[in-house]
Amino acid sequence: MKKIAVLLALVPLLALSCREFSSPTRPTIDYVLSLAADSTGGAFSLVAGHDPSSKDGAIAIFGEREESLLLSEMFLTADSRDNISGRRGSDLLPDFAGEVFSVILDEAESPYAGFIGRGETELLRENAVRGAIFAIDTVCCVTPFNPEATAPKPTSKVIVLSSSLMGEYGLFDVDTLFQLAGTRIPVVSPVESMIGEALAAPGEDLCIGVWADSALVASMAYQNVFSRMAKAAGKPESVLFPISSSGEGDIRERLLSWLDCYSEICGGRKLDALLIDDYGVNIASLEAELADIRKEDSFQKLTYAKLLSDGFRFVDVMETLTGRCYDILRGENLFTHNIFYPSLTLYQTVASPDGSGDLLLRLSSRFISDETAQFIDANVVSTKPLYVQN
Repeated sequence: MKKIAVLLALVPLLALSCREFSSPTRPTIDYVLSLAADSTGGAFSLVAGHDPSSKDGAIAIFGEREESLLLSEMFLTADSRDNISGRRGSDLLPDFAGEVFSVILDEAESPYAGFIGRGETELLRENAVRGAIFAIDTVCCVTPFNPEATAPKPTSKVIVLSSSLMGEYGLFDVDTLFQLAGTRIPVVSPVESMIGEALAAPGEDLCIGVWADSALVASMAYQNVFSRMAKAAGKPESVLFPISSSGEGDIRERLLSWLDCYSEICGGRKLDALLIDDYGVNIASLEAELADIRKEDSFQKLTYAKLLSDGFRFVDVMETLTGRCYDILRGENLFTHNIFYPSLTLYQTVASPDGSGDLLLRLSSRFISDETAQFIDANVVSTKPLYVQN
């Protein structure tokens, strides 16, 4: 069984509801049961000792590198709520002012789709549990070559899973671990958050599409979660159409390609929402293209607009996750209410150099990989840029 740890690199920024715990409704993995059986062990004691009412913890983001980095930038720059009233609308202040983000880049176990392709879904579920323990741990190693040299890290009050695969393969097991430990920590996943938002619309027989890559569609993560959530919401007649969007062409061509595929299988049903589970899609550009398609003088309106209901809307993965996390912090009274810009700390999972297969935990901005630094420079852009502090 792999032990867990994290590589830490400091990057400051200048300038689901919490589920009620009950008996597990389906079998959890052996890894969770082994942690619970050793109730005095370090990992289980760490979880059991977590204080769910504390405002001092970080907001943890765990997952694959590119998704987690893009999502963290969205959290850092989000300004879609009034910080006083909580109502939607910009107030020119960061929504997460005063918050600390612990971003765990799970490079040691990426890509997650490989687990599905190899039929190793239980290992993927284990990885989700390790990520949760990463998030609430309070120490990390300084270097992978000396596990005894440790440094402090903040625990976490909310955990955000950036990978949609975790909604089906891991989220249940993370919740089960917390339940067995007698604590509750809000855990947010893209699949549950986006489906929940779409199902909240009026109507009992909603038609919902998913724009995602072929590996995510083939994994059945969306299909399985949707089946459970639609039934729980009292909308079992609602249907889901996960379709892989073409990676070629501009955003308009990709949208029309998706709608072409949908028109062939929808049986005439009008689409109520399209879940955009693609961190590389600019939602504003997508909405602008749709508005152009819907113009009265548009030839494409005759072909494509008729596929959409009057209340059709896009549901964006990053906007949904930031909004869900904001609602949790406000509802649970977990905001720090400190007056300064949000800050970001990058963590990185790395394999032990001894070949044991263990994952180690280390701290130092000097060890951030050139590839990761280049990714930040190329993709993380805001008026308050991230920078690496040595």
